[in-house]
This record gives sequence, C-alpha cells and structure tokens, in this order.
Amino acid sequence: MPLRFHPVNNAYSHSTHPFQITVYCSGITLNLNRGHVASAEAESIVKGYRVRDRLASICLAGLLIGAFSVGIIPRGEASNLNLLFISPAGQPAASVGSTVTYEVEVALMDPFNAWDILVKTDPTILRPVDFSITPNTLTANYTVPELELAHCVNGAGIGCDPSKGDGPGVVHSAVFPQGSPPAVASLDGILFTITYVSVSNLGSSAVTIIGQGIANGSATLVPVTVTDGFYGSSPDFSVTISPTSLTIPQGTIATGAVTVTSRNGFAGNVTFTSDQLVTSLVSPPVVRLTPNGTAVSRLSISITRCTTPGGYITGIVAKSGSKAHQSNLVVSVTESTQPDFCIDVGFRNGLTIAAGSSNSSNIIVASPNGFTGPVSLSAYVLPSLINGPAVSLRPSIVTLSSSNPALVSNLTVTVPLNAPIGTYTVVINGTSGSLTHFTVDLVTVLLGPPPVFAQAKLLWTRYLSLARSTGVQSWTAEVLNKAISPILVQVVIRGAAMGSTSFTATSQVTMIMPGDVTSIPFSTPIPSSLVGTKVCFTARLIFGISQTSLSQTSPSSKSGCFMVAP
Repeated sequence: MPLRFHPVNNAYSHSTHPFQITVYCSGITLNLNRGHVASAEAESIVKGYRVRDRLASICLAGLLIGAFSVGIIPRGEASNLNLLFISPAGQPAASVGSTVTYEVEVALMDPFNAWDILVKTDPTILRPVDFSITPNTLTANYTVPELELAHCVNGAGIGCDPSKGDGPGVVHSAVFPQGSPPAVASLDGILFTITYVSVSNLGSSAVTIIGQGIANGSATLVPVTVTDGFYGSSPDFSVTISPTSLTIPQGTIATGAVTVTSRNGFAGNVTFTSDQLVTSLVSPPVVRLTPNGTAVSRLSISITRCTTPGGYITGIVAKSGSKAHQSNLVVSVTESTQPDFCIDVGFRNGLTIAAGSSNSSNIIVASPNGFTGPVSLSAYVLPSLINGPAVSLRPSIVTLSSSNPALVSNLTVTVPLNAPIGTYTVVINGTSGSLTHFTVDLVTVLLGPPPVFAQAKLLWTRYLSLARSTGVQSWTAEVLNKAISPILVQVVIRGAAMGSTSFTATSQVTMIMPGDVTSIPFSTPIPSSLVGTKVCFTARLIFGISQTSLSQTSPSSKSGCFMVAP
C-alpha cells in the first residue's frame, strides 16, 4: 500500500498508486516503487542527502523504518535460526525501588542493519525507565553507525506511535543504518539495554517483545524467532511444621502447627494430607490463603500402645491445584507400661466411593497389654459439608476383655449423589475413661452412578399409522436408579427423518427412588409430512437431585427407528 511520510510530524499518508511511495523531504520529492524501497538506488539517495542535509536523511530513514513496520516490506526467507530474545530469560523479584536491566539480543541472525522493536512489561510490577543502544552489536563489532529514530519509554520520547503499542510499560527502539549490513554469515549480540525500576516485589511480569522488524537493505524483512523474558517469581506457597520434632510416649496425643505462607501473591485453597506413618490429623484440612498471607492448621498426632517405640519421619503434604509442597516432622515414640487400648483402620488404602453410593471399612480396637473395659467410638468427616459424606459405626461401643482382646466395629461411609467430588478425612475417636485415641481414614468421592435404561428398555411403535395413533408416537422408558438416594430423571429423544428437520421429544421430570425401576411414558406429535419416511432417533437420560441441577447426562442411551404411515 502506498505511503506518504511527513518529516515535520512523523506522519504517513496513503496515495492512490498501489505500488508507489512518495516522500517529501527537505524540499525534495522522492518516488520509490515497492520493489525498490530498500534497494541500492534508495540507499545511494539516502546517503547523498545525508551528506548534504541531515533532515533529509532522517526523513528517508523514517520512511524505510515505517515501511517495514507497517508491513509494506514483506518478510523474506531465513538462512539462519534468526533468534531475537530477551536476556536474561528470567530474574527474581527485586526490592521495591531497585533497578533491573534486560537486554534485547540476537543470535544466529542473518546480516541486518536496522530494527524497529517494542518491549512491554506490566508497569505495576516492573516499570521501564530508559534504554540505550550503546553499545550494540552493529556499532561495537562491525562499525555500522545507527541513527536513532524512535527512543520512546512509557509513551514519551522520540518517535512514539500509540498505534504500534507505545504506552505505559512499553519501550520502543527504532534505528536506521548509516552503513550496509555486515558481510558475515550471521550476527550475535546486544541491540539495546533496558533499565527498569521494581515497583512491586509481589507477583510477576512477562518481558514481552510485542513488535519487531529487522531490516537488511533488501525488499523483505528478516524473519525472526522471538523468545520473551520473565520477571519475578510465579505465585506459590510454602509449608512448615512447628515444632520440627516431637517426643511422644505411647498412649498420648501430641499437637503442633502446620503453617502455609503465600509467596509472590499466591491466593487459593490449600489442602493438607498426611502419609499416616504415624496417626496424624490436620484440622482444618483445607485453608484459604490470601495474597502474601498465612494460614495455620492444628496438627494432632495420636500414639497408642500399638505404635512401636522408635523414630519416625512423617510428612504433611500441602496441595493446591498442580502445586504441592511437603514438610516433615521427626517423631520419637517412647515406651509406656500403662494399660491402654489401640484403635486403627483395618486397611490403610482408604475408601473410594462414587457419589450416591456407600462403602465400609473395619475399625480395630485392641488391648496389647491387658487393658479391659468398654471403648466408646464416634466418627466425623472433615471438611464438614451439608451435602458431604455421612458416617456411622456399628457397634459404637466395644468391650475389651481377656477373652476378647481385639474387636471390630464397622465404619460405613454414605455419600449423597450431590456430594462434591474430592478427598475427605474420616476421624474415628475411641474413648475409655480418661484415655482417648483417634485414627483416620481417607475417603475419595468420585462422580456417582448415573441412571440407566433398565435392561436397555425403551418401547415405541415401530410402524406408526398416523390415523390409528391420532398423529402421535408413544414412548415408554424403563429407568433404573442405581444410586442410594432419590434422583430426578428426564428422557430426551432427538432424531430426524431422511432429509427433514430434526425433532426433540422430552418426558416429564420423574423422581426415582434408590434401586427402583420406573416406567416413564410420554408422546410426541408426528407431522403428516413425514408419511412414507423412516425416522431414526437416540434417547438419553438427563438427571440431577433437583430441577435446577438437572444437568448431568447418563452414558446409557437407546437408539432406534420407525416408519411413518398414513
């Protein structure tokens, strides 16, 4: 597209000729065809006027830089890798008010002698102050003088152009050569160095090359591969246990604290889990971190007579999304001779339960050293949610004796259909007089069992006479609720005849009790325009626990066809 450059206000305008650029500089008029924008002819003209008139040189330089930056000059074929990148690739957050520098560099670059580059940061984190093109690889290594056309920082300076992206946080450097590209196979080195000031040491900022043009005196730009930089540390958190070691006699419970601390503005929920090398409980098991804040949970460790004396290293894992960190605690268990009981989970693999289902495990209560008497059992779930898992123990009291030194209670965990999926901690307490111990079991809740077509049953009229059926197709779906709680189900049928518009048929929303098979009848009007055609369809089940949550689709489906007759 043609371009007209006005040196007084650095503006461009378009002429009517599709391949010609007209330049008015210092009283001269120069017409350049598109193919000669950066040709030897143009270069000689620039050099000629540079000697006699610096303003003409600046004007023509601005034309050429503007031409390749707005896309008049196309990009050419690369001979090298042509890497344009920010160096260093990353730097940690600095103290507020301190200076930070980044360099814009090239490596394995085809020979060139001009550039127009913009670099952007988040000015609330890292604000540019200035930049320098001295030294740069062209002038320092190959004695190619450069005329600076754009020196713009935060939208202020020489050659600023908001249409290119100049503004807060942006550095814009453009230079025009006063010499030919170096006669070498490839170029490496610095183009310019940017000085920033740290505005905040919280959070991070990309150091992004948002605009780039590399010219070499030909009619095409040098194609480049861009790699951006990074400032600051990504948001994260740390976890610590206090104290770092505990000495715990058998038959007692010790406590500590688990602290998570936000780093670099991290915010979100953090969930704690224990390796259960010794029985431990973190409460609450989920905390919410605010940016650069801290949260503390209580750590309890129960050591019974069944815990072998000695040293243990147990770990607490704090996790949020894909981020996970662990802190370890050294536990020294000392022997006790006091009569006591033990409480533990029969198998420590945890329970995996689909929403709308239940599962159970055995809780073992034992007397390792002659303890006798009743032990009361109770259990609760963390986190405690209205629609979360519910627990029960049968029996809730066991009586240990010399003839029955070990007894079992059945722990049943029931998960509602609308329970949030995730991991829960079941805490089982055992109490006998002044003696109290606990153990824990983990429960993982998965999506619940969906309703299904019972024995794949969906009934319909396969040869439908509109006269006999009064123009409607009748359906009856047999639906089984496999969950342990009531659900609402709606049958949705979608189909079409060959070459006709598709249709949708829906049943009434029906409640189905746990384990029941319910018949759901409904009908669909069939237009007479379908007479003589074959209609095919697929039926699916939509379900939920309320009208507003009727959004889940069962994988169970049924497909079929029917003929339409007069």
